[in-house]
Amino acid sequence: MHGKTVADIQALSLENVKELEKLRFGKLAEDTAAEWKKQVWDRIPIIIEGSEYDNFAIHFAQYHLRLMVPVHDNRMNIGAKGLSGEGYRGHCFWDTEVFLLPYYIFTQPETARKLEEYRYLSLPGAHKKAERNGYQGAMFPWESAWLDDGEVKPEYQGVDIVTGLLIKVWSGFIEQHITADVAFGVWQYYAVTGDQDYISSDA
Repeated sequence: MHGKTVADIQALSLENVKELEKLRFGKLAEDTAAEWKKQVWDRIPIIIEGSEYDNFAIHFAQYHLRLMVPVHDNRMNIGAKGLSGEGYRGHCFWDTEVFLLPYYIFTQPETARKLEEYRYLSLPGAHKKAERNGYQGAMFPWESAWLDDGEVKPEYQGVDIVTGLLIKVWSGFIEQHITADVAFGVWQYYAVTGDQDYISSDA
């Protein structure tokens, strides 16, 4: 899609929708179920014995993990709210490395690599944040978006109901653990996959 205008993308989308409409609901549902079976349920089978509810819950989690990862583009990462809400405006947090990356490392290493490549490609923004805070090297953002943006957490957010003053959001300035989380993610990815190409290359 690189180099396409919004009008080009809209036209392509409309064309695809018109083609899909011809298939009717039953065919689309059948094809979708088959694709999910192939891509998720058979490829990453997780079964919890003795509890139908627990199996439903884990499959529901897998459903979200499959939908919210941008497998097509290493210039994006997983939004903190996934697809279930507009909170955090789709920004990426340290949660990716700590809570989500392990699932992809062990089940979809090719997807895990894309998530790791995003962190590598966003180093310019991490360098900017480090410099602003008087550090050498990289300081990864509390909230990350486009690669070169660096920290995108607003300096102020909301109003204190007692004082009427804007509330300063300190997490975007002073959180220290995120860089360690990113480093942990890189090491865990390499330790599990042995992907020397990623460690040695410029991503």
